Amino acid sequence: METPYSNFLRFNIYRAFKEVVIEPPSEIMEFITANVVALENLMEWPILERGSDFNVYVEPFFHGVRGFAGYYSHNDEIFINEKLYAYTDNPDPFTFTRDNTIVHELAHFYWNSGKHASTSWITEGVPEWISWRLSPWPPEAYSHFLEWRPSCQVVRLEDLPTWCEYDQGRRLFDDLHKNLGEEEFLAGLRRLYAILVEDRHEGWQVSYEKAIAYMKQAFPESVHHRIDRY
Repeated sequence: METPYSNFLRFNIYRAFKEVVIEPPSEIMEFITANVVALENLMEWPILERGSDFNVYVEPFFHGVRGFAGYYSHNDEIFINEKLYAYTDNPDPFTFTRDNTIVHELAHFYWNSGKHASTSWITEGVPEWISWRLSPWPPEAYSHFLEWRPSCQVVRLEDLPTWCEYDQGRRLFDDLHKNLGEEEFLAGLRRLYAILVEDRHEGWQVSYEKAIAYMKQAFPESVHHRIDRY
């Protein structure tokens, strides 16, 4: 594929299907290609730091753990649960939709603990927001998805249990997007990414206070009070 910031990339799809009917592989490739291009345009940054190849695995489960919809391995590869290919409208809120899962995992090529200093509500919250920014699925579908974990909506980021990192992080970035508008929000998101990459020596899981300081450094003062609300 040809991309805006990486020039040319090559990706491989490895499939381990059992009794699952899926669309032709060409459609999967077209979807991934379109979203890699969209991600690079959104981030204005190459999706791969090194090399030009990445792999996508479609498997029954990952590392013996059932129930995962997707997984990013930090080795320029993602894993997608084969069950996501059994539906066009997946009713299961745990696995949710194939499209959002693939975009979320692709976004981890940017937002991951191996690439920059951060904390989990950023590295999961941003890919979750991006998966909806680039997704054809309507926002109300996400509301249905969150019904299985309503307690997350009232927990502050500093006290966040693991299962709430995705939606509370996503809520924060969605709030900033709505209040800043597209252009100013994306400028702040790109600044945040650049700051985190620059400070990668700080390591994974920086303190809540440090993460909030990164956020306030990246986004305008006009929304700092909104960041504090979370």
